[in-house]
Amino acid sequence: MGFALSKIIYYNCTVEEQKDPMRFLIFYLILCIFIFVRYLVLDYPIFPILKGSIILGALLVILVLGIKWSQRKQNSDN
Repeated sequence: MGFALSKIIYYNCTVEEQKDPMRFLIFYLILCIFIFVRYLVLDYPIFPILKGSIILGALLVILVLGIKWSQRKQNSDN
């Protein structure tokens, strides 16, 4: 599943585009949705997974914003 999803998101990308953190964020969100649906269908408890995903998602958003901010700062310095 992860291989197929990565082929969909990173299809026909250059090396520069593959390093884009926004693509990784979209990949993470789609993968989390698949995991949640699987847990709901199999009737597993979803709250522990939800808490972990929210924490990891928040850290990922902070990372993406930091990378974008540093890229913007480097572009404004040039």
